Amino acid sequence: MMILKQSVKIRRQQNLFILFDTETELLHETNKVGYEIIKLLNGKNQKEDIQRALISKFKDIGPDKIKMDVEEFIKKLEIKNLIEIIPEKVTEKIWLFKSEIGCFTYYIDDEKKVLIDAGVLVRKPVDLIVITHCHFDHILFLNELKKINKCEIVCSRKEMEAIEKLNEKVLLEKSPKKLISTKVDKVVKEGDVITTGKFNFKVLETPGHTDGSISLFEEKAKILFTGDAWFGKNYQGRWTYPSGSKIESERTLKRLKKLNPKILCPGHFDIVYF
Repeated sequence: MMILKQSVKIRRQQNLFILFDTETELLHETNKVGYEIIKLLNGKNQKEDIQRALISKFKDIGPDKIKMDVEEFIKKLEIKNLIEIIPEKVTEKIWLFKSEIGCFTYYIDDEKKVLIDAGVLVRKPVDLIVITHCHFDHILFLNELKKINKCEIVCSRKEMEAIEKLNEKVLLEKSPKKLISTKVDKVVKEGDVITTGKFNFKVLETPGHTDGSISLFEEKAKILFTGDAWFGKNYQGRWTYPSGSKIESERTLKRLKKLNPKILCPGHFDIVYF
């Protein structure tokens, strides 16, 4: 769910609606369909709710086009930082920010404020960002978040070069926005522990999707963050990317399933509660 930023003002100019962000002085033009989408961005509607409402309102426009227009318009607003994403509670102290352009981004609101991946420009204090792997959708707002919070960034050694140099592993050509290389502050490895206060997350090296993918497991609470290593019960893995490996992915899936998590927090699709 999302809502238009309070700093964004709207004015009409003939058949167009002009969005003006008083913080960034950024302008964005839209038509009557875009304006109706904006009115429905009230922090209560999901994307699908907006699509259904507009299909009912604009009967002269085909439903497939409406669905595509809504999706593309919301993506543009997110890229231009004109909307705020409303987080969903996962469990005590852990929140999920769902993006239309990036991966799931998890916020741990503990003594140490931690983000798992950077697919959303989260407007909360951040002390540490853990990057599960280097793909563009997981580092989409990494540079902005580091500048705003002056926070520490950690990842595995095998992903560090891709994040800092934006090489072919990042899948740069797929990114919906221009990325800026960002310095990694610390490398983590198998067995390292990231303590937030309430939680102690053990770092697991989980290659397959990329060779340097990592996951985080809280053994006491049985909470598992997997990035793109494991999405859910029937997930078979995705390894057809630079440095990906089918053999490693299969090994990783077997290992993660044996952990028997109570809450699985992947990088896409849905959180799984076992």
